[in-house]
Amino acid sequence: MSRTPTGTKERLLDAACELIAQKGYHATTHQEICDHAEANIAAINYYFGSKERLYEEVWERAHELMVQAHPTSEPNGMTAEDALMQHVRRRLEAVLDEGPGGWLPRIVFHCVHEHGHEQAMHLLRRHLEPSMRRFEDAVKRLLGPNATELHVRSCVFSLHSQCIHLNKARARGDGPLSRRELSPGNHEAVIRNLLAFMVGGVRHMRELIDAGAL
Repeated sequence: MSRTPTGTKERLLDAACELIAQKGYHATTHQEICDHAEANIAAINYYFGSKERLYEEVWERAHELMVQAHPTSEPNGMTAEDALMQHVRRRLEAVLDEGPGGWLPRIVFHCVHEHGHEQAMHLLRRHLEPSMRRFEDAVKRLLGPNATELHVRSCVFSLHSQCIHLNKARARGDGPLSRRELSPGNHEAVIRNLLAFMVGGVRHMRELIDAGAL
C-alpha cells in the first residue's frame, strides 16, 4: 500500500507510526520523529501537545491504515466458517504486510513487550477488543450450539496464539517465517497453510463436541 502524506501533521504521524513500528514507543525520540518527517523539533508539541498524545493518534492512524489495506465484509449472510476465515485472513495479511497496512501489528508487538506502559495497554484493549469479540463470535458460531464457554475460549486462545506467534517471528526477525527468511511471494502460501490448519482444528472440535467426546 503506497501513500504520500500531505502536511506537517500527517508527516509526523506517518513518521511516528513507522518508527514506533520498528523500535517501539520508548526507543523512539522526538528528534527522530521530526527528522524523519522533515519537521522542526517543536512540531510535535505544536500539533499534539505531547508524545503521549501523539502516540494515541499513532494508534488511530495505524488502525485506520490497516483497515483500509485489509478490509473485511460484514459477516451477515456469511457462513460461520467463511466469517472466521475472513477474520483470520485479514489478521495474517496485516502481520505479513511490510507497508503502512502492517504498522499496527508491529506496534502491538512492541506494546506487549514494553511492560508497565499503561497507556499502551489501554490503547491495545480499546482498538483490539471489538475485533476480538467478532473473532470469538465467529468461533462460537462454527463450534455450534453444543459448545460451552470453555470450548469457545480455548479455541479462540489457540487461534489467536498462532497469529501472535507469527507476529513475533516477523518482529524478531528469526525463524523460517521471519522477514529475512520468508519471501513476499510465499506470503499467500503461509496464509493458506495456517487457515487450513486453524479451520480444520475448529471443525474437528465441533465433531468431538457434538459427539459428546469433548
